[in-house]
Amino acid sequence: MTRPRILVVDDDPGLAQTLVMALEAEGYPVTETGSAESAIEILNGDPLPIVISDIYMGAKTGLDVLRRAKALNPSGAV
Repeated sequence: MTRPRILVVDDDPGLAQTLVMALEAEGYPVTETGSAESAIEILNGDPLPIVISDIYMGAKTGLDVLRRAKALNPSGAV
């Protein structure tokens, strides 16, 4: 069974890496980035079906990422 790609967005590299390792160990392909701006660029090019995001990350927040993810892929999980 092919698992859906997951986008992980977190400006804490240690936390992001821990989450990525756990998801990959379960067989999920993961794309990781450390900023909301970068996550939105990734989503604009490929509206991934699952997004896990930190909320507090600077000028743009995880809520901006999640809103964009839902706008591009309303059936996606955030």
